[in-house]
Amino acid sequence: MIPNIAHAIILGLVSEKSSVLDLGCGSGDLLKALIDSKRATGMGVEIDEDMVTECLRKGLSVVQFNINDGLAAYPDQSYDYVILNQTLQSIYQTQLLLNEAVRVGKRVIVGIPNFAYWRIRASILVRGKLPITRVLSHQWYNTPNIRLVTVRDFTETVRCLGLAIIEHHYTWRNRCLPFPLRLCPNLFADNAIFVLSH
Repeated sequence: MIPNIAHAIILGLVSEKSSVLDLGCGSGDLLKALIDSKRATGMGVEIDEDMVTECLRKGLSVVQFNINDGLAAYPDQSYDYVILNQTLQSIYQTQLLLNEAVRVGKRVIVGIPNFAYWRIRASILVRGKLPITRVLSHQWYNTPNIRLVTVRDFTETVRCLGLAIIEHHYTWRNRCLPFPLRLCPNLFADNAIFVLSH
């Protein structure tokens, strides 16, 4: 079972029998879905001990590792896909990790929350405080998010790094962002998913 639209989109982006490295894999739900439905071979990387235990309970291959330290242990182009879903906003050196991910994977799939989403803007404007939403479910003081990334910020960063955006998908309220709202994803998307390569 795919718990959300972002997982369904990522599942559609990964080819059958591919090798996948899921960085910041959490409880392993996405990785398990890729292995079960796409017959992928997968490895998860997670820093949280409880999440690592949950992955192991599901029979997943996972290592406990802080990806803020880089990916030097992984050879060039050793995976078909490197996935950073809802992970990048909690990384200290995002540019370094993006470059490392593209080095390790033939394709990199990145899912980000969009902090420029209109409801977030409205909450700050009207209430004067950061919102609690389905996507951003923590208070400001206990959030794992240390980077406030937007669709526009991310696409500019990717271009500055000399990377290519092969494909992009935008979501809104746990479904694909409909046309014509797709014309302004920085304002209307609550999440974005990008496929990157060199």
